[in-house]
Amino acid sequence: MLLVASVFAVTGLAIGVSSSRAITGVLLALFGALIGVTMIGAHILADALTPMGIRPFKPLRNDTYTLEITKAANPITNYALLVVGGVLAGVAFITGSALAV
Repeated sequence: MLLVASVFAVTGLAIGVSSSRAITGVLLALFGALIGVTMIGAHILADALTPMGIRPFKPLRNDTYTLEITKAANPITNYALLVVGGVLAGVAFITGSALAV
């Protein structure tokens, strides 16, 4: 998660530095890090819904955390999560468009 957030933050910083204001780079770096953490966090949460679960402390401990709600191969759950993700992306887009005005 930290690796993806760092890559997104550096990308945001690089894009922002090319603008005329330094604060733009910092804000884009923070936004990139937030997007990276959100993407990976959502994926980890989705994995925790399956019986296989997640092992967040794998090198140190072998504890498995799972909610055992659905199997990963369940097409109904996969489509439902796809719809939820699409709706959230649409809400984010509309909110961002409204705030930009």
